[in-house]
Amino acid sequence: MNNGPRKGGEQPVIAALRSSPGLEAIFQVHRNVRTGDADNAPAEFIANAEEQCDGDYVWLKVEPNGKSYAVAAGARGKPRTFQSK
Repeated sequence: MNNGPRKGGEQPVIAALRSSPGLEAIFQVHRNVRTGDADNAPAEFIANAEEQCDGDYVWLKVEPNGKSYAVAAGARGKPRTFQSK
């Protein structure tokens, strides 16, 4: 999710994403500081946890064959691999 600490990522959006069949994870550029932990992605999937931040990013790497891809929150985030469907 491309959001800011005070814009985007509202509770109804997070709820709709979580109810989407087949969605395996939500990654956020920023933690929404106006909501609580229940209305944000897990901490390891948020690139910028604090409102005042260095502006880290969410990255995605697709394998050349297109069969899988990896996503991580931040330059030092641990990549999570997904299978393409």
